[in-house]
Amino acid sequence: MELFQNNLNKSDNILSLLQECAVEEINIYNQAHIEMDCPFLTTNKLPVQTKHEIPLYFELKGDFNGVAICYLDTYQKELSVDQASFFQSLYVESMNILLGKMLTEIDKKKHYEITCSSPYISKTQTMMNIFNDNKTQIYHANYKLITNLQEYDCRVIFNFL
Repeated sequence: MELFQNNLNKSDNILSLLQECAVEEINIYNQAHIEMDCPFLTTNKLPVQTKHEIPLYFELKGDFNGVAICYLDTYQKELSVDQASFFQSLYVESMNILLGKMLTEIDKKKHYEITCSSPYISKTQTMMNIFNDNKTQIYHANYKLITNLQEYDCRVIFNFL
């Protein structure tokens, strides 16, 4: 743990790590496809969650601790009741796979072990207080979740505590 903090003290180093280990694209069980739309960037202020975004939270533990939040933008997207249940499962599984692959790459390339909790969806902004501390750096990338029905914008955000 101390080695990680010594090596990755600066936000530039963490940003480089995330950029190096980012997943460019993934096929999700032939049901969906994820593609990176914008590489990882850093900021000290989290962009505001819109009313059309569905947040998915993961707790990160191991050689470093933190939180990952994925946002799915549903603006101008309509799903039937039957499709909504399937799509929610697909979204959760897609983001779980994306983060899992990224954390596996970090372990393979840099030997830092990080585990993530089971994902949970919340319509409230209970986790937002973690990100509102200007002393921390936030790392985010944009992805596209492409299904047979539509294409959705997604944001993946990391905050290491």
